[in-house]
Amino acid sequence: GHEDLSGVRELSVTDSQESAREETRSAGATLFFERVGLLGGAIASLSMIASVVYDWGFFTALGISFADAPTTISDHIQSWLVWLPIVAPPAVFWLGIELLTRRIERGMTEDEITESSPSPVWMRRFRDSPYFFMGAMGPILVALWVFFGEIFFEGLFFGLSICWFLLIGWVFRHPIVRARHSHLFRWSVYWLPPVMIGIFFLGSRSVESDFSSKEYKINVRSISSTKNVEILRTFERWMLVRDEHNAIVWIPMDDIGRMELVQTPRPFRGLACIFSKNWCPQSPPKRLPDG
Repeated sequence: GHEDLSGVRELSVTDSQESAREETRSAGATLFFERVGLLGGAIASLSMIASVVYDWGFFTALGISFADAPTTISDHIQSWLVWLPIVAPPAVFWLGIELLTRRIERGMTEDEITESSPSPVWMRRFRDSPYFFMGAMGPILVALWVFFGEIFFEGLFFGLSICWFLLIGWVFRHPIVRARHSHLFRWSVYWLPPVMIGIFFLGSRSVESDFSSKEYKINVRSISSTKNVEILRTFERWMLVRDEHNAIVWIPMDDIGRMELVQTPRPFRGLACIFSKNWCPQSPPKRLPDG
């Protein structure tokens, strides 16, 4: 009788353990999908905000406000198709450099690298020197734009970003302020505003960039004529172009009969082409008519 009772107890314990494992796996799967959902929602929200900021910079460079632009919410949502191909290559390059640096430094932290050096004081000063240089450059770049205007507009993004990093670093350097905010909050406050500033400047500069503007010959039905225009952006119902008189014109998509690309894409020639024209890619030969 005692053996039967012990067997029953063992089966009961085994069933309880298996049930606990199933509950743990189920809870883990639920938590995983919840986190994936939260991450997907956060990415979608940030992408929407980035698209609106990009369009804000784009229209600001043209002197157009959102109130005057005949665009829709779907146009701004689809703007990620414009800025993502421009942002992605530098982001991937930066990630590669960051991973390569971590591999070279064998995953050590700043304190570990300094302490393992024969001269820790000199090593710390050497590794901190770029931060001092960039910290000084930030206010200088902003001041140059304030005094000289548009000529230093390209450096304004770097100046504003550096000033923001200096401000946030100073705020969270206080131990009490740092302890009362989570790592995720500090990381978001540190990086998201400079990223949005960069996307705004990217949108403003895309007006003059080859990434967004190409010369086309289009046929406008309402006036029964063909015009050479530079397409700045294409929206759901409208096309924003710059005509031969350098005027910014909105053309309804339904009014466009035919489009013809005037500028042929130039091939990437590479550095070797600088030294010898024999290494330059040649334009494809013209196709002869049949017969």
